[in-house]
Amino acid sequence: MLPVMHSPEDKAWWVEAGANKELDFVERVLPLLGFSGVINPAKREDRYAPDLLVNGHLADLKCQRTPFFKAHELYGIDPQFAVSFNEKDYRRYSEHYPELDLYYWIVWQTTTKRIGGEEHRVKPMAGVWRATFSAIRHRIEHESVRSHDYLHRLL
Repeated sequence: MLPVMHSPEDKAWWVEAGANKELDFVERVLPLLGFSGVINPAKREDRYAPDLLVNGHLADLKCQRTPFFKAHELYGIDPQFAVSFNEKDYRRYSEHYPELDLYYWIVWQTTTKRIGGEEHRVKPMAGVWRATFSAIRHRIEHESVRSHDYLHRLL
């Protein structure tokens, strides 16, 4: 049986779920990668502060569990490797955290989805990828990535 995914439109739910993932990432995943990290102490005062300090460097964690199955159809991006990045994060990082690192913790919990009568597939995949915000900013500013809005995002 496939796991039931909570609506991506419910941001409040995802913020709470993300806090649990951050602790799990710091305690279990980073040590396996040879890194040390803690939850950013600034998050106690500012919920929008970057999530982590990894080897003493500010970082944010992006957890993605469901592929963007229509990424190729809509944007020409292989759904196997398509990840999301919020526009609000882009603006905040640009203004306040231009040297930030991003960790993408990917675990495809489902690999097939039927959309509009068509079956979409990706291969099973799990791992952690690191990107600098400056590299992501370069891709955004040179239009090699595309914007995608939630249809009914809550909050």
